[in-house]
Amino acid sequence: MRARSTSGSEKLDAAQARHDERNQQEAARAEEWNAGIELRRAAYRDRDVEAVEWFIDQVLAASLYPHGFPKAHQVSYQADTGELLVKIDLPLEDVVPAARAYRYVKTRDEITPVPRPEKERHELYASVLAQTALRTVRELFAADTAGVVRSVALNGHVAIRGRRRTRVWTRWR
Repeated sequence: MRARSTSGSEKLDAAQARHDERNQQEAARAEEWNAGIELRRAAYRDRDVEAVEWFIDQVLAASLYPHGFPKAHQVSYQADTGELLVKIDLPLEDVVPAARAYRYVKTRDEITPVPRPEKERHELYASVLAQTALRTVRELFAADTAGVVRSVALNGHVAIRGRRRTRVWTRWR
């Protein structure tokens, strides 16, 4: 009976040693990760162009938009002026549905669309573009807690039949 308890004690000691080693490795990995984050944070506060552009890129990539909205963007930061130039792709006009509603026609047993007037579609689309621009700028300023971004120039582009056309241009300070 005593041999078993010694064997069990040895297994427990070995398992505890493996557990402690894994904990130390994980703690070292977390410490290394945190040190990297702190270096990046310090570089951001020091207005390092690469660090600021990386951070802004992360902010824009984390933005959630509905289906049909493109996520492509480009960022350029001028450390001496604190100006941030952001180029974003905007959705096509078809993001606004052509149908205002749908109606069930009992005599034909079918659902038919109720068309949205073209003027209303254009107004809604213009509103979508304006709201997207405002939201993007608000997200950028809200994320910049260190105050390294002094102004934002936002260029919005809409892809039209294989080419790009500037659609929205705004500047905030």
